[in-house]
Amino acid sequence: MLPDAEILKETKLNLKLFQSSEDPQWIEKRIDHIQSTLSANESQARLLQDRIIAYSLIIDKQQKHLAVLKQPGVKQFWYKLSDRLESQLNKYETTRLKNLEKCNKAEQDLITINHTIRVARKQLQILQSAYYQFTTPILENALTTQRNIS
Repeated sequence: MLPDAEILKETKLNLKLFQSSEDPQWIEKRIDHIQSTLSANESQARLLQDRIIAYSLIIDKQQKHLAVLKQPGVKQFWYKLSDRLESQLNKYETTRLKNLEKCNKAEQDLITINHTIRVARKQLQILQSAYYQFTTPILENALTTQRNIS
């Protein structure tokens, strides 16, 4: 992942290329590409947030179940009597830790996606302002020419 400064530097370099070529189609395509990437990343971020919520609910449920097994009671007595208490505790703890790792990975992925979204929004803002700066004088000239002809 590139730092923000490098990405913005790359965007400004692209702007210089655009300004030297003065081709509005190039920047329109670039803006469309960034917008589609941005929308895809935003939908992926929403999916990751939903996944994190689901993992958190599962982990909480497993934590409560593990606490019930550790408390003195009928279940603990039954498992202790049948020499399965330790294996059951290890099984539930292993499952809970796996889900916790999945949740942490999803959180890290969400951080990465959010960074990508933030950078894409910066790029989009820069490119759109450059596009409007380029096209506004052209439109004004066309309107003036049309008024003079009429």
